[in-house]
Amino acid sequence: MSWHIQFESNMSLSGANADHRVPCTPEDQKNVLAYIYDSLTDNFSGSSLPNSIKESADKAIIRLKAAGVNGVLVSGIEDETAQRIVLAINSWLKSEAFQPESPKLIRQGNATSVQKVFKEIENGTVKGLITVGVNPVFTSANGFKLGEAIKNLEFSLAFTSKKDETSVVSKFIASTPHYLESWGDYEMKSGHFALSQPTIRPLFDTQQFQDVLLRLTGENTKYYDFIKEHWNESILSSSSWSTALHNGYFSNGKSAKLTKPNFSAIDPSGLRASTATQMSLVL
Repeated sequence: MSWHIQFESNMSLSGANADHRVPCTPEDQKNVLAYIYDSLTDNFSGSSLPNSIKESADKAIIRLKAAGVNGVLVSGIEDETAQRIVLAINSWLKSEAFQPESPKLIRQGNATSVQKVFKEIENGTVKGLITVGVNPVFTSANGFKLGEAIKNLEFSLAFTSKKDETSVVSKFIASTPHYLESWGDYEMKSGHFALSQPTIRPLFDTQQFQDVLLRLTGENTKYYDFIKEHWNESILSSSSWSTALHNGYFSNGKSAKLTKPNFSAIDPSGLRASTATQMSLVL
């Protein structure tokens, strides 16, 4: 039987259905993470816990040690040190639920860089903006100010499939097809590739951004041909393009070459409380 303990600052569906739920503050969550790491690796970072939380953390540690490779610890704390500790704990357990040699590639955005661009647009440092399938005037915290700044740019172009808050303040709008009318390829996980292909003919006079970009860069080829050539040269090796297209995916069995984390350099005392989140252990 599996056993699930959840340390969280806000009630969640996972916490409500856990075998044991531990309400705590975001700061306590990070201290729990450091405490578990210290206990498993025989280190000491000086992390302290209230007695009520420490008792639950000790139970979790006992369960983790007993579960070994069948245990896993996950956390939604958006802090690099916290996530390195999570990786270290699961590596210590040799958890079968973690595959650090084949990471997921879906969380590679850089909020700091995006905010920097927004500031440059607002202060006039940036003279032009091209957006593709995004709506920052609606999704950003200071969207109204950003929208007014985009209106004042020398050049602004929005590639979009529908009218939205960003496109209406842009000087030019380029209509793009729906994703069911489009070609595309993805690598959500290292070494695992997927293809998307049109299921319907284009309903309107639209073009994919990638086709426009190819022409702007002087490439006299269609995006479909570009994808096919890239897959044949860089992904499929001697495997069949037609088979990959039929299946919709291809795995080459290769994993990313990652530098092994230096767990000895991890300092759990460097954790700082931030946004409310949760931490779970499933054993």
